[in-house]
Amino acid sequence: GMDAVQQHEFEVILERLQQPDSTVQQRQHAQQFALLLQNPVDFADIDPEQLAQAADANGRKQLAIQKRMGQLQHILDQSKSPTAQVVACNSLTALITNHWDNNTLPHIDIRNYALSFLFSQAATQTAPPYVVRAMTRLLSRITRLGWLTCEAHRTILQELNRFYDASIEHYVMGLQLMFDLVEELDVAAHTRRELILKRQFLTMALLKIFKTSIDTLQKLETQMIPEQHKAASLTDAALQLAVRCLSYDFIGHASLSHASNAGDDTESMTLAIPLSWKGDLSNPALTDMLFSIFYKFPVPQSARALELLLLLASVPRSLYESSQSYMDIGGRVFTGVREIFTTRRGLEERETHHTFCRLLGSLRDVDYIGRLRKGTEYKDWLTLASNFTRDAFLDSD
Repeated sequence: GMDAVQQHEFEVILERLQQPDSTVQQRQHAQQFALLLQNPVDFADIDPEQLAQAADANGRKQLAIQKRMGQLQHILDQSKSPTAQVVACNSLTALITNHWDNNTLPHIDIRNYALSFLFSQAATQTAPPYVVRAMTRLLSRITRLGWLTCEAHRTILQELNRFYDASIEHYVMGLQLMFDLVEELDVAAHTRRELILKRQFLTMALLKIFKTSIDTLQKLETQMIPEQHKAASLTDAALQLAVRCLSYDFIGHASLSHASNAGDDTESMTLAIPLSWKGDLSNPALTDMLFSIFYKFPVPQSARALELLLLLASVPRSLYESSQSYMDIGGRVFTGVREIFTTRRGLEERETHHTFCRLLGSLRDVDYIGRLRKGTEYKDWLTLASNFTRDAFLDSD
């Protein structure tokens, strides 16, 4: 740790990063000091007796790392300076990334510290959002680094359960933590180890995370939350998480395959989702629920609901329970799109309009589904589609 005088010195230097009246020299010194915090302390700053007790060079290095970690955690716990807090958090992330040692680094303690910090911030946010985001990234980084070698990191989803039972604010925080975890794990695999990590996360965790997001949306359909802004916040977090899960790089280098199958021009975009997900995506009630959310909420939730529909429309037919299930959901999308054509609901919003156009471009077998409709329903649908297309081109001028 550090005493009050050292803490004040740290804060004064780091605050110069943000102060507009800081000189160029002061700001450069603050930047160099901030970079220094990402490394272990000098041996000269360690108690000589402790240093003498270290068995070897590796032991002395671990003492230097632990002393730096103690300083950074002290700043996070005691400092009232947001700048000092975010620098400390980013430095802690860099420190464990650059000096990851599964045997000596107290990674479980750091993970638990991050979880406790974030849990308390969900209840009463005393730190600015950017400090919370930095701590979130620290938690995700530790989980990624320790995933393959430590069982405790593979149980992170169970650790997040307490967030869902505490309050709406904690629930939202829990979903955001899972979103960032998917972001952290969804990186290009350049080594065999990274590929194993990515595939293991896909096998063990991603479907569970996706199910949590969908379960949340289903709960919101049946459970009334009096405060509209809380319901909107939880809906938005769940939609973002579901979209992020389906945008995962399932095959290692591209999440969407834009190359058409030979002789099948209808499948211009297909998600490379594992067959183990079969049955979890071909749910007619999910399609209906997303259209319901679209009408219930404004932007950004409405646009996110359409984006999730777009991704679900790109699910391979092999993941449907049957051809009848495929046609049933396709028919519901056909009807839902017609209603949006008719009502023009939300299309004045640029984000919603753009996502709706992308959804139209992803629809497969719309001609076959339309021809199964009674009477002039398909003809009316095509008329509405052509009118929408014409208006879209006219509005773009």
